[in-house]
Amino acid sequence: MKTAGFSVPVPVFERVQALAERDGISPTAVIRQLVQLALPLAEMGHGIDITRLIVLAEKFDLQLDTLLAKLAPEEVKDLHVVAQRRAAKHHGA
Repeated sequence: MKTAGFSVPVPVFERVQALAERDGISPTAVIRQLVQLALPLAEMGHGIDITRLIVLAEKFDLQLDTLLAKLAPEEVKDLHVVAQRRAAKHHGA
């Protein structure tokens, strides 16, 4: 892998470092993850509006919860447990 160096203001690096410590990864890994998330959006011409992304994710989650509660109420009670297992397995969350 080719590498490149970047400079960021100290307060930004401190935030990156805090995330790295929280997640048990290197600051470089945090930057890599942030770039992998944001770069495709920027390349498609989209602004990066984190609040809007969070609102959309929450709205989708609520809509899905509502549908599942109506269509398969017996399945809903353990769904969050399955989701957490899958997040841990596939995303290291």
